[in-house]
Amino acid sequence: PPAPAADATNLDPNCAETPVATIPIDSIGLADIADVFKTVRCNEKAVFVIRHGERDDGQTGKETPLTYWEGEPDSVKGQPSDGVRQALAVGKKLVSADEFTYTHTKYLRTEQTCFYIAQGRGQATFPHDSADYYSISWFKKDKERYSFYEDSTTNVRLVIAGWAYDNLYADAFYDLKEKAAEIVKTHIAPDYASMNKFRVICSHDDFILPLSVYASNGTVNYRYHDPESRHWPYFLTGVAVIIDNKNQIRYVPFRGLGIGAE
Repeated sequence: PPAPAADATNLDPNCAETPVATIPIDSIGLADIADVFKTVRCNEKAVFVIRHGERDDGQTGKETPLTYWEGEPDSVKGQPSDGVRQALAVGKKLVSADEFTYTHTKYLRTEQTCFYIAQGRGQATFPHDSADYYSISWFKKDKERYSFYEDSTTNVRLVIAGWAYDNLYADAFYDLKEKAAEIVKTHIAPDYASMNKFRVICSHDDFILPLSVYASNGTVNYRYHDPESRHWPYFLTGVAVIIDNKNQIRYVPFRGLGIGAE
C-alpha cells in the first residue's frame, strides 16, 4: 500500500501547484546539481547521493584522503584541480539558509567530501553520521561469485556496468530494481515527515552507477562495458532523490562539476 501523506498544515497552500522547473540535461543524461537544487519546491525534501571527490589513483583503502594540491592553479581543464576543491565547489552550488545533514560511508574520503561540501556552503555546523549501506555491497547477492568475476575480468567496472544495464553476471547480484527501491525506502527517503529538508550522502562510484541506472530507467549513459561508450561516473556525480509531502518521489541524476563521466 502507498505510504500515508505527511502532515502539510504548515506548508504554503500553493506549493503543490507549482510545477517542477525544466532542467537542462547533458549528453550523458545528467543535470547540473545547482539546477536540480533550484527546483526543490517548498513541499519537497531532497537527498543528494553523491560520489566522493578525487583521490590518488590506485589508492582505494578506507584511510585514503581526498587529494589536495597546494599551490596548484584552482582549475585544470575547467575543473577544480583536486578532491578538496571539487567538494568545496559543489558546496557553493548548494548555498541556502537551510542546515543540511550529512551521511557518509566509513571511508575518510567520503567523510571529507561531505565536510568540504558543508564548508563550501558556508555551513557553520557539520551534523553527520556514517553507514555501510552506500556501496556495491548493498547489491551483492553472492560475494564469492562477485569476487570470481572481479578476478576474471580486466576491470571490475565491466562487471558492475554489465550487470546494471544488461543483467550480465546476474548470479552475483540482487535484482537491481528491487534492491534500489529497497534502499530508497529504508534508508534514503523513507518518509517525508521524518526527513530533514536537505541531506547529502557521500558514497562511491560503484553505488552511484546502479542507483543512476535505476533512477533514470537506464537512460543515463554510464555504459562502461560498451566499447563505444566507456563512460563511468565522474567525481561528485550522483542522484537527487526528491520526495514531496505526499511521499511521491522523483529522481534526477546529476553532475556536481562541469563534466559527469570519465
